[in-house]
Amino acid sequence: SESFFNQFCNVVLVLSLLRLVKCTGMHPRLALLERSLSKAWDDLWHTTIIIVLLMFCFAGIGSWRFGGYREDFATVDAACQTLFIMTFGEFPDDWNETGDL
Repeated sequence: SESFFNQFCNVVLVLSLLRLVKCTGMHPRLALLERSLSKAWDDLWHTTIIIVLLMFCFAGIGSWRFGGYREDFATVDAACQTLFIMTFGEFPDDWNETGDL
């Protein structure tokens, strides 16, 4: 029940964000942002698909290669979460200490 509620709230927030971007089209100067996003939407969508596929492939490789040694790569799901966090520059505390990999 709580998981469904969290997913529902995430959908509502994303829809609110899209609605806000659409409303910016009413202001002449902010309409430039809305038009730019509208024209770039197709390219952004395809780029997102490629990035997700690459991250999933790297997570599979990381799980296969490091899953037996590291808890944060034990499953493909855990590896995806670890890689997503690492994308933003936050590495696990013991990342440099494991020299036997």
